[in-house]
Amino acid sequence: MTDGDALRRAVIANRDDDTPRLIYADWLDENGQSDRASFIRAQVEGARAEPFSPEALEAESRADRLLVRHLKKWTRHLDGSVFEEPGFHRGFIEHVGVKLKPGSITSLGAVFDIEPLRSLTIARAFDEEEPVDFLPVLELHQLRQIHQLKIRAPEGFSHEEYTALLKSTNLHGIQKLSLQGCALHHPLWIVEMMTSNAFPELTGLDVADITNVGPSLLQAFNKASHRELKSLDASRVHFNSEQLQQLFACQCVCNLEELRLGFSGLPGQHGPLFELDIGWVLPWSHLVILDLSGQLLGDDAVRAIACQEEASSLRWLSLADNHLGADAIRFFIKSTHLNLKYLDVSGNRFNSMAIAALKERFPEALIVS
Repeated sequence: MTDGDALRRAVIANRDDDTPRLIYADWLDENGQSDRASFIRAQVEGARAEPFSPEALEAESRADRLLVRHLKKWTRHLDGSVFEEPGFHRGFIEHVGVKLKPGSITSLGAVFDIEPLRSLTIARAFDEEEPVDFLPVLELHQLRQIHQLKIRAPEGFSHEEYTALLKSTNLHGIQKLSLQGCALHHPLWIVEMMTSNAFPELTGLDVADITNVGPSLLQAFNKASHRELKSLDASRVHFNSEQLQQLFACQCVCNLEELRLGFSGLPGQHGPLFELDIGWVLPWSHLVILDLSGQLLGDDAVRAIACQEEASSLRWLSLADNHLGADAIRFFIKSTHLNLKYLDVSGNRFNSMAIAALKERFPEALIVS
């Protein structure tokens, strides 16, 4: 075993510690791999900086330039065992996606041995005559290292798979669970999951594009006072205004830091938030990321945000396709508490002068128009 191999093993054995990563970067510098060393340092620097700050963005930009040049080389050892571009964090591959097919579970176990994985996407392979179910992968003891799990099952789950997901002790460390686009033929499974002791560390839930899960999600949140969600993505889930108002009165979502409620309806159709005063309904006190794209809220949405002093924590805001006009610009400019680092106002009625005014008001922000 070389010194480099030993240092990589130290990284894998101490996934939450940056020190072995930086020591490995020093070794790389000393052994003719300066770009790889610089990449590790840049990503660690970006992860340590305040999210969305100029320091974080600059470090991430340096890392991205290096990754574009070396991605193929730095992921060659995965040898086709993953189906989506691997995700690097703090200098190493921490996310992979695998399709369930014969041999894929063995390949996944091998990846755990060579990279400090923290996040995993598993999806069925539709090109197999008999698609592999999720049961074998849930038996991998390495899943205990995972904090984020994304499941892609547009055709849904079997009853056995539902039961295994809830009972798997290998998933007790999951903090973020994404079921985006999965067909839930029995939406009440969400109620069982949220009200049980399954996923005891869960703080993030993504049910985007599961259109029929709205009423069950409300029922689940009403009964899940033992949980505290930090992030929720319910984009394109069907709610009415009353259901949304009741949902945000639930205790388990009062401290959300990330909320995504993108809406996609017929042309000109307002989202369910249109009938509500978002200044009173949304849980503002800890929100850092807020996506209200497509809700067609109009300028009053910006007025509510600009008048809401509790929105001072917001750093990332999307109001794309919301029928915003000149009044929205004035509300943004007059706001004294907003400190945005990212603002998406694409699909609205803004000219170049309006965008220039937004850039002047938020000089450190990336303005998407």
